[in-house]
Amino acid sequence: MASATIPRDYSLIGPEAQKAEEKGLASATWYATPIPRKRMKELMRRSDQPAIRDTAIWLGLLILTGGFGVYFWGTW
Repeated sequence: MASATIPRDYSLIGPEAQKAEEKGLASATWYATPIPRKRMKELMRRSDQPAIRDTAIWLGLLILTGGFGVYFWGTW
């Protein structure tokens, strides 16, 4: 027999929130990194350069191996 599922109420004032507070889960102390905020912003800066470089390398190697395949075709 299949048991009936009970929908949970995950709202901020629902019974699940009260249970989380009772278990001590709602007032958790969050980890703070020792890295200064300015340095963290530098590390998180977005850049397309690595993706462009990696794609160019991949396409270059694909063309190179294809060229070798054509050049050495039938020489086995």
